[in-house]
Amino acid sequence: MPDAHGRFLKGEGGRKKGIPNKATVAKRLAEAEAALKRHEGLQATEMPLDLMLRYMRDPAEDKHVRMAMAKAAAPYCHAQLQAVAHKHLNADGTPIGPTINLTISAPPEPKPRLTSVGPKGDDTARSGKSALPLPDGARSGVVGRGR
Repeated sequence: MPDAHGRFLKGEGGRKKGIPNKATVAKRLAEAEAALKRHEGLQATEMPLDLMLRYMRDPAEDKHVRMAMAKAAAPYCHAQLQAVAHKHLNADGTPIGPTINLTISAPPEPKPRLTSVGPKGDDTARSGKSALPLPDGARSGVVGRGR
């Protein structure tokens, strides 16, 4: 509202906040018409997977956009193997169980033990003479004592 002298007071005149001017309205209308023309050029039956593949195969697209489309389309084009629960059954349908083969045998006979004192009980030992002849100058007895 103007005052008595015809001047507007501060904050009372002009276009309200948020209302676009004529240039902005014309620009938005042109963008909407261009988008509509692009959409009409596409097939109405195009599925999202087709769109992803088209972007992925378009060499004019940015490399990062093409890679993102390839990642998004991959699960639909290349199935992933799933975990499978195996059924371990015989031909007649009974579950397969472990087979245990157990063989029980007697322990081997113990070898006779000889001590430095001599034979004991049923143990046998040769007499002091060796079965093999000793070389000249060698004495029979304990080895390694340096006698």
